[in-house]
Amino acid sequence: MVEHLRQKHPKLGITAKDLKCVKLAGLCHDLGHGPFSHIFDNEFMPAARPGQKWTHGWCNIIVEILLYIPKMEPETEQASEQMLEYLVKDNPDVRRLITDEEVRDEGSRMTHVFALHILTVVAFQLQFIKDLIHGEPRGDYPQSKKLYLFEIVANKRNSVDVDKFDYIQRDCHNVGLKSSVDAGRLLMASRVIDNEICYHEKDAMNLYELFHTRFSLFNRIYTHKVSKAIEYMVVDILLAADKYFKISQSVDNMEDYCQITDCLLREIERSKVPELEKARKILQRIRKRDLYRLADMVRFPLPRAPEKFRNEVITAQTIVEHQFEGDGLRESDVIVEWLRLNYAMGPRNPVDSISFFSKWESSKKFHIKRENISTLIPETFEETVLRVYTRDDRKRKQVQAAFRRLIAEVNQNDMLSQELGGTMEAGGGYESDAEDSIKLSQEDPPHDEEEERAFSTPENKANARCNLFATPNGSPHTPTRTPTRTPTGTPGRIKRSPMLEPSAATLPDYYPSRKRSRQE
Repeated sequence: MVEHLRQKHPKLGITAKDLKCVKLAGLCHDLGHGPFSHIFDNEFMPAARPGQKWTHGWCNIIVEILLYIPKMEPETEQASEQMLEYLVKDNPDVRRLITDEEVRDEGSRMTHVFALHILTVVAFQLQFIKDLIHGEPRGDYPQSKKLYLFEIVANKRNSVDVDKFDYIQRDCHNVGLKSSVDAGRLLMASRVIDNEICYHEKDAMNLYELFHTRFSLFNRIYTHKVSKAIEYMVVDILLAADKYFKISQSVDNMEDYCQITDCLLREIERSKVPELEKARKILQRIRKRDLYRLADMVRFPLPRAPEKFRNEVITAQTIVEHQFEGDGLRESDVIVEWLRLNYAMGPRNPVDSISFFSKWESSKKFHIKRENISTLIPETFEETVLRVYTRDDRKRKQVQAAFRRLIAEVNQNDMLSQELGGTMEAGGGYESDAEDSIKLSQEDPPHDEEEERAFSTPENKANARCNLFATPNGSPHTPTRTPTRTPTGTPGRIKRSPMLEPSAATLPDYYPSRKRSRQE
Protein backbone atom coordinates (compact mmCIF):
# COMPACT_ATOMS: atom_id res chain seq x y z
CA MET A 1 0.00 0.00 0.00
CA VAL A 2 2.76 2.42 0.89
CA GLU A 3 4.51 1.61 -2.38
CA HIS A 4 1.31 2.42 -4.27
CA LEU A 5 0.99 5.77 -2.47
CA ARG A 6 4.64 6.55 -3.15
CA GLN A 7 4.35 5.84 -6.87
CA LYS A 8 0.96 7.42 -7.45
CA HIS A 9 1.51 10.49 -5.28
CA PRO A 10 5.17 11.53 -5.48
CA LYS A 11 4.30 14.90 -3.98
CA LEU A 12 3.69 13.20 -0.62
CA GLY A 13 7.44 12.86 -0.22
CA ILE A 14 7.48 9.25 0.95
CA THR A 15 11.14 8.36 1.25
CA ALA A 16 12.91 5.01 1.08
CA LYS A 17 13.35 5.20 4.86
CA ASP A 18 9.60 5.63 5.30
CA LEU A 19 8.98 2.65 3.06
CA LYS A 20 11.41 0.49 5.03
CA CYS A 21 9.97 1.49 8.40
CA VAL A 22 6.39 0.78 7.33
CA LYS A 23 7.41 -2.66 6.06
CA LEU A 24 9.23 -3.41 9.31
CA ALA A 25 6.20 -2.28 11.32
CA GLY A 26 3.98 -4.57 9.29
CA LEU A 27 6.31 -7.52 9.92
CA CYS A 28 6.73 -6.82 13.64
CA HIS A 29 3.29 -5.64 14.73
CA ASP A 30 2.25 -9.07 16.09
CA LEU A 31 5.55 -10.13 17.66
CA GLY A 32 4.12 -9.55 21.13
CA HIS A 33 1.65 -12.42 20.92
CA GLY A 34 2.22 -15.14 23.47
CA PRO A 35 1.61 -18.85 22.92
CA PHE A 36 -1.77 -19.49 21.31
CA SER A 37 -2.02 -15.83 20.40
CA HIS A 38 -5.21 -14.16 21.66
CA ILE A 39 -5.89 -16.98 24.13
CA PHE A 40 -2.77 -15.92 26.00
CA ASP A 41 -3.55 -12.21 25.79
CA ASN A 42 -7.31 -12.16 26.44
CA GLU A 43 -7.95 -15.25 28.57
CA PHE A 44 -4.83 -16.58 30.28
CA MET A 45 -3.08 -13.40 31.43
CA PRO A 46 -6.20 -11.79 33.03
CA ALA A 47 -6.80 -15.04 34.93
CA ALA A 48 -3.16 -15.64 35.91
CA ARG A 49 -2.35 -12.03 36.82
CA PRO A 50 -5.57 -10.07 37.33
CA GLY A 51 -3.73 -6.85 38.14
CA GLN A 52 -1.45 -7.01 35.10
CA LYS A 53 -2.68 -5.16 32.02
CA TRP A 54 -1.30 -7.28 29.24
CA THR A 55 -2.05 -7.05 25.55
CA HIS A 56 -0.05 -8.03 22.51
CA GLY A 57 0.37 -4.29 22.01
CA TRP A 58 3.32 -4.79 24.32
CA CYS A 59 5.04 -6.05 21.21
CA ASN A 60 6.70 -2.61 21.11
CA ILE A 61 8.97 -3.94 23.82
CA ILE A 62 9.88 -6.93 21.69
CA VAL A 63 10.38 -4.71 18.67
CA GLU A 64 12.79 -2.63 20.73
CA ILE A 65 14.65 -5.81 21.60
CA LEU A 66 14.75 -7.41 18.19
CA LEU A 67 15.57 -4.18 16.41
CA TYR A 68 18.35 -3.22 18.83
CA ILE A 69 16.61 -0.05 20.03
CA PRO A 70 18.46 1.97 22.69
CA LYS A 71 15.99 3.25 25.28
CA MET A 72 16.15 6.97 25.97
CA GLU A 73 14.61 7.03 29.47
CA PRO A 74 17.27 7.12 32.22
CA GLU A 75 15.50 4.58 34.45
CA THR A 76 15.66 1.93 31.74
CA GLU A 77 19.20 2.46 30.50
CA GLN A 78 20.62 -0.36 32.63
CA ALA A 79 17.97 -2.86 31.47
CA SER A 80 18.52 -1.82 27.87
CA GLU A 81 22.23 -2.35 28.16
CA GLN A 82 21.71 -5.82 29.66
CA MET A 83 19.23 -6.72 26.96
CA LEU A 84 21.56 -5.26 24.34
CA GLU A 85 24.42 -7.49 25.51
CA TYR A 86 22.19 -10.55 25.19
CA LEU A 87 20.78 -9.64 21.79
CA VAL A 88 24.04 -8.53 20.23
CA LYS A 89 25.58 -11.80 21.39
CA ASP A 90 22.65 -13.83 20.07
CA ASN A 91 21.79 -11.74 16.94
CA PRO A 92 24.83 -9.67 15.94
CA ASP A 93 23.43 -8.78 12.49
CA VAL A 94 19.90 -7.73 13.42
CA ARG A 95 20.73 -4.04 13.65
CA ARG A 96 21.38 -3.95 9.89
CA LEU A 97 17.62 -3.94 9.38
CA ILE A 98 17.24 -0.47 10.79
CA THR A 99 20.49 1.43 10.35
CA ASP A 100 21.59 3.36 7.31
CA GLU A 101 24.54 2.13 5.28
CA GLU A 102 26.83 4.97 6.36
CA VAL A 103 25.91 4.61 10.03
CA ARG A 104 26.35 0.84 9.90
CA ASP A 105 29.72 1.11 8.20
CA GLU A 106 30.95 3.69 10.69
CA GLY A 107 29.60 1.73 13.64
CA SER A 108 31.38 -1.41 12.50
CA ARG A 109 34.72 0.39 12.77
CA MET A 110 34.10 1.69 16.28
CA THR A 111 33.97 0.18 19.72
CA HIS A 112 30.79 -1.21 21.18
CA VAL A 113 30.12 1.90 23.30
CA PHE A 114 30.51 4.29 20.38
CA ALA A 115 28.39 2.03 18.18
CA LEU A 116 25.60 2.34 20.73
CA HIS A 117 25.99 6.11 20.66
CA ILE A 118 25.76 6.19 16.88
CA LEU A 119 22.62 4.07 16.96
CA THR A 120 20.94 6.74 19.04
CA VAL A 121 21.16 8.93 15.94
CA VAL A 122 18.45 6.78 14.38
CA ALA A 123 16.41 6.62 17.61
CA PHE A 124 13.66 8.73 16.05
CA GLN A 125 13.48 6.34 13.13
CA LEU A 126 13.07 3.47 15.57
CA GLN A 127 10.43 5.38 17.47
CA PHE A 128 8.68 5.82 14.15
CA ILE A 129 8.45 2.03 13.75
CA LYS A 130 6.94 1.66 17.21
CA ASP A 131 4.42 4.41 16.55
CA LEU A 132 3.42 2.83 13.25
CA ILE A 133 2.56 -0.30 15.24
CA HIS A 134 0.77 1.81 17.84
CA GLY A 135 -1.26 3.61 15.19
CA GLU A 136 -0.45 7.24 15.99
CA PRO A 137 2.68 9.37 16.57
CA ARG A 138 3.82 9.83 20.16
CA GLY A 139 6.73 12.13 19.54
CA ASP A 140 8.02 14.97 17.41
CA TYR A 141 10.17 13.68 14.56
CA PRO A 142 10.10 14.26 10.77
CA GLN A 143 7.70 11.41 9.95
CA SER A 144 5.27 12.35 12.72
CA LYS A 145 3.75 14.95 10.38
CA LYS A 146 2.81 12.27 7.82
CA LEU A 147 -0.29 11.09 9.66
CA TYR A 148 -1.51 8.97 6.76
CA LEU A 149 1.43 6.60 7.25
CA PHE A 150 0.09 5.69 10.69
CA GLU A 151 -3.17 4.48 9.09
CA ILE A 152 -1.49 1.72 7.07
CA VAL A 153 -0.55 -0.90 9.70
CA ALA A 154 -2.92 -0.03 12.57
CA ASN A 155 -5.66 2.42 11.60
CA LYS A 156 -7.22 3.95 14.69
CA ARG A 157 -9.41 6.30 12.67
CA ASN A 158 -11.64 3.73 10.95
CA SER A 159 -9.89 0.33 11.36
CA VAL A 160 -9.22 -0.10 7.62
CA ASP A 161 -5.62 -1.27 7.50
CA VAL A 162 -3.43 -3.85 5.81
CA ASP A 163 -3.51 -6.08 8.88
CA LYS A 164 -7.25 -6.56 8.36
CA PHE A 165 -6.79 -7.11 4.62
CA ASP A 166 -4.22 -9.78 5.39
CA TYR A 167 -5.95 -11.94 7.98
CA ILE A 168 -9.42 -11.74 6.41
CA GLN A 169 -8.20 -13.00 3.04
CA ARG A 170 -5.85 -15.56 4.57
CA ASP A 171 -8.38 -17.02 7.00
CA CYS A 172 -11.19 -17.10 4.44
CA HIS A 173 -8.93 -19.06 2.12
CA ASN A 174 -7.74 -21.47 4.82
CA VAL A 175 -11.22 -22.34 6.10
CA GLY A 176 -12.79 -22.48 2.64
CA LEU A 177 -15.06 -19.49 3.21
CA LYS A 178 -15.83 -17.58 0.03
CA SER A 179 -15.34 -13.85 0.33
CA SER A 180 -16.26 -11.07 -2.08
CA VAL A 181 -13.88 -8.56 -0.47
CA ASP A 182 -11.49 -7.15 -3.05
CA ALA A 183 -8.61 -5.83 -0.96
CA GLY A 184 -6.44 -5.25 -4.01
CA ARG A 185 -9.02 -2.91 -5.46
CA LEU A 186 -9.18 -0.95 -2.21
CA LEU A 187 -5.40 -0.62 -2.13
CA MET A 188 -5.06 0.50 -5.74
CA ALA A 189 -7.96 2.98 -5.52
CA SER A 190 -6.76 4.70 -2.35
CA ARG A 191 -5.28 8.17 -2.25
CA VAL A 192 -4.22 10.70 0.37
CA ILE A 193 -6.31 13.85 0.87
CA ASP A 194 -5.60 16.25 3.72
CA ASN A 195 -3.19 13.81 5.39
CA GLU A 196 -5.79 11.01 5.42
CA ILE A 197 -6.14 7.84 3.33
CA CYS A 198 -9.37 8.07 1.33
CA TYR A 199 -11.19 5.61 -0.94
CA HIS A 200 -13.24 5.95 -4.10
CA GLU A 201 -16.96 6.42 -3.51
CA LYS A 202 -17.83 3.37 -5.63
CA ASP A 203 -15.91 1.19 -3.13
CA ALA A 204 -18.20 2.08 -0.23
CA MET A 205 -20.09 -1.22 -0.47
CA ASN A 206 -16.80 -3.10 -0.72
CA LEU A 207 -15.76 -1.57 2.60
CA TYR A 208 -19.03 -2.63 4.22
CA GLU A 209 -18.40 -6.10 2.87
CA LEU A 210 -14.94 -6.01 4.47
CA PHE A 211 -16.39 -5.40 7.93
CA HIS A 212 -19.26 -7.83 7.41
CA THR A 213 -16.77 -10.55 6.43
CA ARG A 214 -14.80 -9.81 9.56
CA PHE A 215 -17.97 -10.11 11.64
CA SER A 216 -18.81 -13.37 9.88
CA LEU A 217 -15.36 -14.81 10.62
CA PHE A 218 -15.69 -13.97 14.29
CA ASN A 219 -19.26 -15.24 14.49
CA ARG A 220 -18.77 -18.47 12.54
CA ILE A 221 -15.10 -19.37 12.93
CA TYR A 222 -13.12 -17.59 15.65
CA THR A 223 -15.85 -17.82 18.32
CA HIS A 224 -17.45 -21.09 17.26
CA LYS A 225 -18.79 -22.88 20.32
CA VAL A 226 -16.42 -25.83 19.92
CA SER A 227 -13.42 -23.60 19.23
CA LYS A 228 -14.14 -21.56 22.35
CA ALA A 229 -14.62 -24.74 24.40
CA ILE A 230 -11.14 -25.93 23.39
CA GLU A 231 -9.73 -22.47 24.08
CA TYR A 232 -11.07 -22.59 27.64
CA MET A 233 -9.47 -26.01 28.04
CA VAL A 234 -6.13 -24.63 26.83
CA VAL A 235 -6.45 -21.76 29.32
CA ASP A 236 -7.07 -24.23 32.15
CA ILE A 237 -4.01 -26.21 31.03
CA LEU A 238 -1.82 -23.11 31.06
CA LEU A 239 -3.15 -22.07 34.47
CA ALA A 240 -2.50 -25.54 35.86
CA ALA A 241 1.07 -25.47 34.50
CA ASP A 242 1.77 -21.82 35.35
CA LYS A 243 3.35 -22.48 38.71
CA TYR A 244 5.69 -25.10 37.25
CA PHE A 245 6.74 -23.27 34.06
CA LYS A 246 6.26 -19.70 35.40
CA ILE A 247 4.42 -18.81 32.19
CA SER A 248 2.77 -15.62 33.42
CA GLN A 249 6.05 -14.35 34.92
CA SER A 250 7.88 -14.74 31.63
CA VAL A 251 6.40 -11.49 30.33
CA ASP A 252 8.65 -9.61 32.75
CA ASN A 253 11.78 -10.92 31.05
CA MET A 254 11.86 -10.88 27.27
CA GLU A 255 14.59 -13.48 27.14
CA ASP A 256 12.30 -15.91 28.98
CA TYR A 257 9.21 -14.77 27.11
CA CYS A 258 10.79 -15.61 23.75
CA GLN A 259 11.08 -19.22 24.92
CA ILE A 260 7.38 -19.59 25.78
CA THR A 261 5.82 -21.08 22.63
CA ASP A 262 2.99 -23.39 21.60
CA CYS A 263 5.35 -26.29 22.33
CA LEU A 264 4.24 -26.02 25.97
CA LEU A 265 1.47 -28.53 25.33
CA ARG A 266 3.93 -31.09 24.01
CA GLU A 267 6.16 -30.59 27.03
CA ILE A 268 3.21 -31.05 29.36
CA GLU A 269 2.07 -34.15 27.50
CA ARG A 270 5.53 -35.76 27.70
CA SER A 271 6.10 -34.84 31.33
CA LYS A 272 5.81 -37.24 34.26
CA VAL A 273 6.06 -34.79 37.15
CA PRO A 274 3.10 -34.74 39.57
CA GLU A 275 2.90 -30.93 39.42
CA LEU A 276 1.55 -31.21 35.86
CA GLU A 277 -0.89 -34.06 36.44
CA LYS A 278 -3.96 -31.78 36.33
CA ALA A 279 -2.76 -30.15 33.10
CA ARG A 280 -2.09 -33.56 31.55
CA LYS A 281 -5.60 -34.78 32.36
CA ILE A 282 -7.20 -31.79 30.64
CA LEU A 283 -4.90 -32.26 27.67
CA GLN A 284 -5.89 -35.92 27.45
CA ARG A 285 -9.52 -34.85 27.36
CA ILE A 286 -8.79 -32.74 24.29
CA ARG A 287 -7.09 -35.70 22.61
CA LYS A 288 -10.09 -37.90 23.38
CA ARG A 289 -12.60 -35.24 22.31
CA ASP A 290 -14.06 -35.07 25.81
CA LEU A 291 -14.54 -31.32 25.54
CA TYR A 292 -16.18 -28.66 27.61
CA ARG A 293 -19.72 -28.22 26.33
CA LEU A 294 -22.00 -25.31 25.65
CA ALA A 295 -24.99 -25.53 27.99
CA ASP A 296 -27.04 -22.55 26.86
CA MET A 297 -26.88 -19.12 25.30
CA VAL A 298 -28.78 -15.84 25.29
CA ARG A 299 -28.64 -12.96 22.86
CA PHE A 300 -28.50 -9.84 24.99
CA PRO A 301 -31.15 -7.16 24.32
CA LEU A 302 -28.57 -4.37 24.45
CA PRO A 303 -25.62 -4.08 22.05
CA ARG A 304 -23.26 -4.04 25.04
CA ALA A 305 -23.95 -5.60 28.45
CA PRO A 306 -23.58 -3.22 31.43
CA GLU A 307 -20.87 -3.95 33.98
CA LYS A 308 -23.53 -4.70 36.58
CA PHE A 309 -24.82 -7.69 34.63
CA ARG A 310 -21.36 -9.05 33.86
CA ASN A 311 -19.97 -8.74 37.39
CA GLU A 312 -23.01 -9.17 39.63
CA VAL A 313 -26.23 -10.36 37.98
CA ILE A 314 -25.10 -13.20 35.70
CA THR A 315 -21.98 -14.97 36.89
CA ALA A 316 -20.92 -18.54 37.52
CA GLN A 317 -21.77 -18.04 41.18
CA THR A 318 -25.31 -16.77 40.58
CA ILE A 319 -25.98 -19.61 38.13
CA VAL A 320 -24.91 -22.20 40.69
CA GLU A 321 -27.12 -20.52 43.28
CA HIS A 322 -30.15 -21.27 41.06
CA GLN A 323 -29.53 -25.00 40.74
CA PHE A 324 -32.13 -27.53 41.78
CA GLU A 325 -31.68 -29.50 44.96
CA GLY A 326 -29.38 -32.44 44.44
CA ASP A 327 -27.82 -31.16 41.19
CA GLY A 328 -24.41 -30.91 42.85
CA LEU A 329 -23.16 -27.98 40.78
CA ARG A 330 -20.03 -26.13 41.81
CA GLU A 331 -18.82 -22.77 40.61
CA SER A 332 -15.85 -24.45 38.94
CA ASP A 333 -18.28 -26.40 36.74
CA VAL A 334 -19.52 -23.24 35.01
CA ILE A 335 -17.88 -20.85 32.54
CA VAL A 336 -19.71 -17.64 31.60
CA GLU A 337 -18.71 -15.97 28.35
CA TRP A 338 -19.77 -12.46 27.39
CA LEU A 339 -19.13 -12.43 23.66
CA ARG A 340 -19.11 -9.08 21.87
CA LEU A 341 -19.38 -9.15 18.08
CA ASN A 342 -19.09 -5.96 16.06
CA TYR A 343 -17.70 -4.26 12.98
CA ALA A 344 -14.29 -3.62 14.63
CA MET A 345 -15.21 -0.27 16.22
CA GLY A 346 -17.60 -1.24 18.97
CA PRO A 347 -21.14 0.07 18.49
CA ARG A 348 -20.04 2.60 15.87
CA ASN A 349 -20.35 2.26 12.11
CA PRO A 350 -16.72 2.25 10.89
CA VAL A 351 -17.64 3.47 7.41
CA ASP A 352 -18.93 6.70 8.94
CA SER A 353 -15.29 7.49 9.75
CA ILE A 354 -14.00 6.75 6.25
CA SER A 355 -13.49 9.59 3.81
CA PHE A 356 -14.25 9.15 0.12
CA PHE A 357 -13.51 10.97 -3.11
CA SER A 358 -15.30 10.99 -6.44
CA LYS A 359 -14.10 10.60 -9.98
CA TRP A 360 -14.93 14.21 -10.76
CA GLU A 361 -13.45 15.77 -7.62
CA SER A 362 -10.54 13.59 -6.67
CA SER A 363 -8.95 16.23 -4.44
CA LYS A 364 -11.95 16.70 -2.14
CA LYS A 365 -12.93 14.25 0.57
CA PHE A 366 -16.40 13.64 1.94
CA HIS A 367 -18.41 11.12 3.96
CA ILE A 368 -21.29 8.99 2.67
CA LYS A 369 -24.34 8.28 4.79
CA ARG A 370 -25.33 4.68 5.30
CA GLU A 371 -28.77 5.11 3.73
CA ASN A 372 -27.20 6.59 0.59
CA ILE A 373 -25.23 3.39 0.01
CA SER A 374 -27.92 0.78 0.62
CA THR A 375 -31.10 0.47 2.67
CA LEU A 376 -30.10 -3.10 3.57
CA ILE A 377 -27.08 -2.05 5.65
CA PRO A 378 -27.72 -2.75 9.37
CA GLU A 379 -28.51 0.02 11.81
CA THR A 380 -26.78 -1.70 14.75
CA PHE A 381 -23.13 -2.63 14.52
CA GLU A 382 -22.54 -4.51 17.75
CA GLU A 383 -24.23 -7.33 19.63
CA THR A 384 -23.57 -9.24 22.82
CA VAL A 385 -24.10 -12.97 23.17
CA LEU A 386 -24.08 -14.58 26.59
CA ARG A 387 -22.91 -18.20 26.50
CA VAL A 388 -22.62 -20.65 29.39
CA TYR A 389 -20.26 -23.63 29.21
CA THR A 390 -19.77 -26.54 31.55
CA ARG A 391 -16.51 -28.32 32.24
CA ASP A 392 -18.38 -31.57 32.91
CA ASP A 393 -20.65 -32.76 30.12
CA ARG A 394 -22.59 -34.92 32.59
CA LYS A 395 -23.82 -31.75 34.26
CA ARG A 396 -24.86 -29.92 31.13
CA LYS A 397 -28.60 -30.32 31.75
CA GLN A 398 -28.23 -29.16 35.34
CA VAL A 399 -26.23 -26.08 34.30
CA GLN A 400 -28.78 -25.27 31.62
CA ALA A 401 -31.69 -25.59 34.06
CA ALA A 402 -29.99 -23.37 36.62
CA PHE A 403 -29.12 -20.79 33.99
CA ARG A 404 -32.69 -20.67 32.69
CA ARG A 405 -34.04 -20.23 36.20
CA LEU A 406 -31.70 -17.27 36.61
CA ILE A 407 -32.75 -15.78 33.26
CA ALA A 408 -36.43 -16.17 34.19
CA GLU A 409 -35.78 -14.39 37.48
CA VAL A 410 -34.00 -11.53 35.71
CA ASN A 411 -36.87 -11.17 33.23
CA GLN A 412 -39.38 -10.98 36.09
CA ASN A 413 -37.40 -8.26 37.83
CA ASP A 414 -38.95 -4.99 36.67
CA MET A 415 -35.88 -2.93 37.51
CA LEU A 416 -33.48 -5.19 35.63
CA SER A 417 -35.85 -5.55 32.67
CA GLN A 418 -36.09 -1.78 32.45
CA GLU A 419 -32.31 -1.47 32.38
CA LEU A 420 -32.19 -4.04 29.59
CA GLY A 421 -35.00 -2.47 27.62
CA GLY A 422 -36.49 -5.91 27.06
CA THR A 423 -36.32 -9.54 28.13
CA MET A 424 -33.87 -12.33 27.40
CA GLU A 425 -34.91 -15.61 25.83
CA ALA A 426 -32.67 -18.58 26.44
CA GLY A 427 -32.01 -20.70 23.41
CA GLY A 428 -29.28 -22.77 21.91
CA GLY A 429 -29.10 -25.15 24.84
CA TYR A 430 -29.04 -27.87 22.17
CA GLU A 431 -29.84 -30.64 24.63
CA SER A 432 -33.41 -29.60 25.39
CA ASP A 433 -33.95 -28.40 21.86
CA ALA A 434 -32.75 -31.73 20.53
CA GLU A 435 -35.16 -33.59 22.80
CA ASP A 436 -38.08 -31.42 21.69
CA SER A 437 -37.08 -31.95 18.07
CA ILE A 438 -37.02 -35.73 18.52
CA LYS A 439 -40.42 -35.70 20.16
CA LEU A 440 -41.88 -33.61 17.35
CA SER A 441 -40.36 -35.80 14.67
CA GLN A 442 -41.94 -38.88 16.24
CA GLU A 443 -45.44 -37.38 16.08
CA ASP A 444 -47.61 -37.53 12.96
CA PRO A 445 -47.88 -34.17 11.21
CA PRO A 446 -51.34 -32.59 11.22
CA HIS A 447 -53.64 -33.50 8.31
CA ASP A 448 -56.72 -31.76 7.03
CA GLU A 449 -60.11 -33.52 7.00
CA GLU A 450 -59.73 -34.77 3.42
CA GLU A 451 -56.41 -36.41 4.27
CA GLU A 452 -57.90 -37.96 7.41
CA ARG A 453 -60.72 -39.53 5.37
CA ALA A 454 -58.21 -40.82 2.82
CA PHE A 455 -56.38 -42.65 5.58
CA SER A 456 -59.51 -43.79 7.47
CA THR A 457 -59.62 -47.32 5.96
CA PRO A 458 -56.86 -49.69 4.73
CA GLU A 459 -58.26 -49.58 1.18
CA ASN A 460 -58.33 -45.80 1.04
CA LYS A 461 -54.90 -45.67 2.64
CA ALA A 462 -53.49 -47.98 -0.02
CA ASN A 463 -55.03 -45.95 -2.86
CA ALA A 464 -53.80 -42.73 -1.33
CA ARG A 465 -50.26 -44.04 -1.06
CA CYS A 466 -50.27 -45.17 -4.71
CA ASN A 467 -51.65 -41.85 -5.97
CA LEU A 468 -49.05 -39.85 -4.07
CA PHE A 469 -46.31 -41.05 -6.38
CA ALA A 470 -47.84 -39.46 -9.51
CA THR A 471 -48.51 -35.84 -10.40
CA PRO A 472 -51.75 -34.70 -12.13
CA ASN A 473 -50.14 -35.06 -15.55
CA GLY A 474 -49.04 -38.61 -14.79
CA SER A 475 -45.31 -37.90 -14.44
CA PRO A 476 -43.36 -39.55 -11.62
CA HIS A 477 -43.26 -37.68 -8.35
CA THR A 478 -40.30 -37.76 -5.97
CA PRO A 479 -41.14 -37.70 -2.24
CA THR A 480 -39.98 -34.51 -0.57
CA ARG A 481 -38.39 -34.01 2.82
CA THR A 482 -39.90 -31.36 5.07
CA PRO A 483 -38.00 -29.86 8.01
CA THR A 484 -39.66 -29.69 11.38
CA ARG A 485 -39.17 -26.73 13.69
CA THR A 486 -38.39 -26.77 17.36
CA PRO A 487 -40.29 -24.59 19.86
CA THR A 488 -37.49 -22.00 19.77
CA GLY A 489 -37.92 -21.52 16.04
CA THR A 490 -34.74 -23.26 14.96
CA PRO A 491 -34.73 -25.99 12.32
CA GLY A 492 -35.07 -29.41 13.90
CA ARG A 493 -34.71 -32.93 12.55
CA ILE A 494 -35.47 -33.57 8.92
CA LYS A 495 -38.22 -36.18 8.62
CA ARG A 496 -40.34 -37.71 5.91
CA SER A 497 -44.07 -37.36 6.08
CA PRO A 498 -45.76 -40.72 6.85
CA MET A 499 -47.97 -40.37 3.78
CA LEU A 500 -44.85 -40.42 1.58
CA GLU A 501 -43.05 -43.27 3.31
CA PRO A 502 -44.95 -46.60 3.42
CA SER A 503 -43.78 -49.03 6.05
CA ALA A 504 -41.71 -52.06 5.11
CA ALA A 505 -44.49 -54.40 6.34
CA THR A 506 -47.16 -53.04 3.99
CA LEU A 507 -45.03 -52.17 0.96
CA PRO A 508 -45.15 -55.66 -0.67
CA ASP A 509 -48.98 -55.61 -0.64
CA TYR A 510 -49.08 -52.46 -2.76
CA TYR A 511 -45.96 -53.05 -4.88
CA PRO A 512 -45.23 -56.76 -5.34
CA SER A 513 -41.94 -55.99 -7.05
CA ARG A 514 -39.96 -53.07 -8.39
CA LYS A 515 -40.11 -54.62 -11.88
CA ARG A 516 -43.89 -54.75 -11.86
CA SER A 517 -44.23 -51.18 -10.67
CA ARG A 518 -42.02 -49.99 -13.52
CA GLN A 519 -44.18 -51.85 -16.08
CA GLU A 520 -47.30 -50.30 -14.64
